[in-house]
Amino acid sequence: MIKIAQITDTLSIGGAERWLCILSVKTDPHKFLHKVLSTKQGGPLEEYLKQHGIYYKVLFQPRRSIVLFPLFIFDVIKTFFGVYKFLKKYRPDIIHCHLLNSGYFGIICGRLLNIPVIYTIHSSNVLLLPMEEKRRFRDFLRKEFTSFLLRKVDTVVAVSNAIKQEVTKLFPTLAPSVKVIPNGIDIDIYSQAKKGKLREKLSIDPDCILLTNVGNLIPVKNHAMLLKIVSELKDYHSNFRVIIVGEGPLKKSLLNMSELLGIEKYVFFIGRRNDIPEILSDTDIYVSTSKWEGLPLSLLEAMAAGKPVIATNVPGIKEVLEDGAGILVDIDDIRGFREAILELIKSPEKRKRLGLLAKEVVCKRYSLKESIKKWEALYIRLSGEEL
Repeated sequence: MIKIAQITDTLSIGGAERWLCILSVKTDPHKFLHKVLSTKQGGPLEEYLKQHGIYYKVLFQPRRSIVLFPLFIFDVIKTFFGVYKFLKKYRPDIIHCHLLNSGYFGIICGRLLNIPVIYTIHSSNVLLLPMEEKRRFRDFLRKEFTSFLLRKVDTVVAVSNAIKQEVTKLFPTLAPSVKVIPNGIDIDIYSQAKKGKLREKLSIDPDCILLTNVGNLIPVKNHAMLLKIVSELKDYHSNFRVIIVGEGPLKKSLLNMSELLGIEKYVFFIGRRNDIPEILSDTDIYVSTSKWEGLPLSLLEAMAAGKPVIATNVPGIKEVLEDGAGILVDIDDIRGFREAILELIKSPEKRKRLGLLAKEVVCKRYSLKESIKKWEALYIRLSGEEL
């Protein structure tokens, strides 16, 4: 039995957090034993881990701004000892880190305890820097510190080729060692989902075109752009509605923006949901306005459900939608998005064709079974055990 410690910042709903939970559950339970450590806070994924009998621990240790330097140092030291104590007690064969902040602690503790470390990079914004181009001294320090620590990792894994390119551009010395293992989707869950009752609950007519977006309400997901698109789209076509699935710190401001734009009747913020397959079965078009992505699970889910996709032309998305598996539009090109949506609204045949092609791409390149097989092989190789 290979023991693996999965380390993350939180157990909230996010691509990295969801994927580490999937790995913990879907790898062969007769060969792999996973324990999960969250350094900052818990979240909805705690329930998923409980349901599947996966042990997890939350340190509930926030890290205050470096501006408050003494408190920042105190938080860092306390978190470090929390991670070190967990790992020393569990004594895993492998430490698998998923997010940058908790990853720092996992890598350092791994070296101190002589345990192999995997670091997975889930986002094309590798260093989690602000979107605006500011050369700040602390960003320089973060880059240098990250570069130093990644050279101490046994295996760096990118979830897409786009991320690998970004990593090797930032850290050229890592280029030969970065491995790509794409995340995967259980296609059957989405292709076999029955139509839900969402339209009925929201009083949406069966012939109304339903657009869906799934993602945390945070700046990188760029929901403000989506609301502006809706504001323009309604002047050209009125029989559509938009479902926004997710929670986050921007919810209040987005609701206010929706009201200011006069589009409240077109947009439904339905919060965090556990019935995504059913919601997608009711969907006509999936839209994504993200400013950057690594390998978005929500996009793969929509494609597995056979839905046509319109998304921003950013590396992580572009890689998935290559060969015409969806429509790509430049970031902040509101008119381009509007025209693409109108084109699909007017052409059921094109919606069907794009949906079938999207599903074909997911089946061919993003199978959960194949992804898990690759992760199991990596775990076995790093542990040095023959199973």
